[in-house]
Amino acid sequence: MRVTWRNLSDALGTPDYMAPEQIQGKRGDARTDIYAVGIILYEMLTGSVPFQGDNALSVMHQHLTSTPPLPRKTNPIIPQQIEAIIMKSIRKNPKERYQSAEAFSDDIKHYKEMEIPNLPLKKEKVGGVITNRQIWVLSGIMGFVFLAIMALNIIIGLLHHH
Repeated sequence: MRVTWRNLSDALGTPDYMAPEQIQGKRGDARTDIYAVGIILYEMLTGSVPFQGDNALSVMHQHLTSTPPLPRKTNPIIPQQIEAIIMKSIRKNPKERYQSAEAFSDDIKHYKEMEIPNLPLKKEKVGGVITNRQIWVLSGIMGFVFLAIMALNIIIGLLHHH
């Protein structure tokens, strides 16, 4: 069995799609879901998620501190309006994202009617940082879940041999 973060993260969320407020341990709302859908839309149109790293903590840190590359850098056929919609949906500050799924959906449905925004979009100010305590908590949770999965594998293996 291969253990990856995605297999360990059902209760916490998948780091590739986690909004900054989730990573900081804050309560999410519709804007948190809009962030995740924006990341999925980004991935669908570019072939990769905007933040990549060697491990889950690296990816989560980038969600907090880095501005993603514009989707059109990877896929220039993406309409500028769609790029602007994606980038608005994945703003670090929830107040700067779409405030409802309806508003997000409405812009996607009517993107051809939108005024083409001036691009490139401004770099975001880094709002939050991951604290040492959050790193230790996340590391502890990941370690515990990893050990639990390994223990289950051993138990299942023993049961199959008897």
